Amino acid sequence: RRDPLAGFRSARATPGGPGTASRGRPRRLIRLRGAGRGSGARSVRGSVSSAARRSPRISGPGPDPLERLDLARVSNLNAELLGLRAQEKTQLVELNDRFATYIERVRDLEHRNRALRLELEALRRQQRAPASLPQLYQQEVRGLRALLDAGKDDKARLEVERDRLRQLCGQLRERHAQEARRRLDAEETLRRVRQEAAQAALAVADADRAAGSLRAEFAFLQKLLGQERAELAAEAELAEAARTAVAEGAPAGAAKPDLSAALRDIRAQYESLAAKNMQAAEEWYRSKFASVAELASRNQGAVRSVRQETVEYRRLLQSRSAEMDALRGAIDLLHTQLESLEGQQSAEVARCQVGRRQEVSEAKAEMGRYLHEYQELLNVKMALDIEIAAYRYAPPHAPTHSARLPQCCSRAVPGAGRGGLPLALTLPPLLQETAGGRGGLVGHFLATPGTVILPPWTRRHWHHLRPLPTQ
Repeated sequence: RRDPLAGFRSARATPGGPGTASRGRPRRLIRLRGAGRGSGARSVRGSVSSAARRSPRISGPGPDPLERLDLARVSNLNAELLGLRAQEKTQLVELNDRFATYIERVRDLEHRNRALRLELEALRRQQRAPASLPQLYQQEVRGLRALLDAGKDDKARLEVERDRLRQLCGQLRERHAQEARRRLDAEETLRRVRQEAAQAALAVADADRAAGSLRAEFAFLQKLLGQERAELAAEAELAEAARTAVAEGAPAGAAKPDLSAALRDIRAQYESLAAKNMQAAEEWYRSKFASVAELASRNQGAVRSVRQETVEYRRLLQSRSAEMDALRGAIDLLHTQLESLEGQQSAEVARCQVGRRQEVSEAKAEMGRYLHEYQELLNVKMALDIEIAAYRYAPPHAPTHSARLPQCCSRAVPGAGRGGLPLALTLPPLLQETAGGRGGLVGHFLATPGTVILPPWTRRHWHHLRPLPTQ
């Protein structure tokens, strides 16, 4: 990138200031090289005419001492030139800095000028914008109408949604009632099953008690049988001992009672009776035990089935409880949504009613204003018709007749006509000004309070007036 100061040239600089000559020194050309051509050093070129060169030449045959070079003067001049060169370099640096500052300022001003131009164009566009106000108004109206249509569509959709939610709420209520009835039925069945289970448990307990009593009775019978056997054995031994003693102590050939046979018979009878009792007890015990076992097995099956049904009913009750809780939550949510929708609808209806009432009141006021203006226009038209008829059929020097004014024309309106007399006609303000300014009826007819003097050729236009005798 080239330096914007490249190629800058200025006039020579002197200690007294740039562009001025001092001490009769010749001009110098100062050239500032650009930064894009190397290290950016500034080179100062100048041609200086020495004092010896500026001194006049004297021609002569031999060397003149004045023509000799004064070394001291030349050294002073050289030092002065070096100082002048350093001063010129310093001034060039200052000038370059000032020039760079000016360039930056010019750039800043150009940037601000562009910004001001853009702002001016924006302001001009804004000033031209009012020409498009009708389009903007129509666009805004279309947007508002679109919003109104969208609001109406949303309202219809919300009403349909509200009806659907109400129907769904009714269905959920019916389902809730059905589930409540089914729950009551399940609770009733569970209570009945519990009663049956309690009865079965009582039957099992009774069977256990009966089995225990049978076991105790069987043990008692076994004990009784053992005692009877022991008694029979003791009686048999006593009988055997008595028979032996009788056989030893009795004479031979004497008649002896057959005690052994009797004892054997008694023993056999007791044994058969004990066997029968034992068999009957065993059979009874077996039958009772079988019936009790069958009843217990049947009751156990019933209890097992009751337990299974209880578990199933409990699981069903839990599922129904969960469903009822979910349905209650859904019903509460639907109630909340329904209340919010009803509140929104009521607010919208109230807002619409207020707007409609305001529009109706404005329409009534406008209608009343229109009626009032229409009545005034009718009055003006009637007065103008009267004046036109009077002007149209009023020949000069025509005989006149007197007619009494209607009730609506009872007020006397002062006229400024040619005759200078008041005119007994009630006219609207506009017609009063017209009649007063131009003369009108006042200048042609004389009137007294309550009457007006009309010519006979105008009576067909005043058929609703009651004529007076001719003056």
